[in-house]
Amino acid sequence: MTASDKIKEGNRVFGAAVVLSLLLNFVLIPSFKSIGAAWVSLFVQSFVALALFYISYTHFKLKPDKKILVQLFLF
Repeated sequence: MTASDKIKEGNRVFGAAVVLSLLLNFVLIPSFKSIGAAWVSLFVQSFVALALFYISYTHFKLKPDKKILVQLFLF
């Protein structure tokens, strides 16, 4: 994304991830302790990965092989 001059979009995703992480941590850690923190981490990292994939997909007009995506998801 840096090479294609899409830094602003990436920074928006990371900024949203920080806010989302803080909010979910304040909600889940008091109730679920380390398990809540782990779920927040998993959720936020998945959000970032999917958002960056979507930005790359739309910007570069990628057509990924669905079979490979399923294999990666199941791995």
